[in-house]
Amino acid sequence: MNQSKFQSTYSPSDYNLTDLKNKVRESRQESSIASFFRPLKSKLRAILNPDNPFANRTSYSEIDPFFIEHFLLSPYPFGITLSVDEIGSTCQISQNATLGTNAKFQRFDASDKPLQSVGYKPRLGHLVIVYPGSIVSGPIEIGNCVIISGGSIVTKDIPSFSIVRGVNEVHELQEHHFQLFLNQFHQHLIVKKMPIDGVLWKKGRYYKSEVFTEVNSLFKLKFPDIDGAFIKFLKEKLS
Repeated sequence: MNQSKFQSTYSPSDYNLTDLKNKVRESRQESSIASFFRPLKSKLRAILNPDNPFANRTSYSEIDPFFIEHFLLSPYPFGITLSVDEIGSTCQISQNATLGTNAKFQRFDASDKPLQSVGYKPRLGHLVIVYPGSIVSGPIEIGNCVIISGGSIVTKDIPSFSIVRGVNEVHELQEHHFQLFLNQFHQHLIVKKMPIDGVLWKKGRYYKSEVFTEVNSLFKLKFPDIDGAFIKFLKEKLS
């Protein structure tokens, strides 16, 4: 994936986070009060119900919790390390996956400040699916619509519309793989009722992806009659 090509898919101006939160609330048809208390209710349920597996989850992420809750899919959020420089909308990170720097290019200086890892971490596009036990390491770029198979190790750039197996073993996607991405759209836009805005989180800031917003809009417009024409549109826009 070419860096300039990736940058062209999102607006150079960052989101006003308040406006973005309002869009999410409107899309979910929640009042501001309900939106405020919903995450608190989730935490309370976890504490009061010892059988709830989320009560004892142990994961680490440097990404804003708002992005994780609304624009990232993680059905089993256990044992995840998520330390990336940027990540697109509707990615799925599975249990025991590790994404972060390999520290190869980090250097200390004469100060007593900790090593800075920004700029040395993976950069993920939209619709990246990382299956359990995978490792994605270093200052590499993962394109749009990429599947990283369970237990894989990725230490190099991966082009869009690829599947990775083993150690950096890259293959083109087959037609049946696209059902996985359609499931992602359905979960994000229909089940979670998120707005059609394509959002990219980059180094602590939010950006709007115009291209992914177009894709989201078409999916919502055509649902449930999703056909080959949508897959063709997806390939054209995110290649």
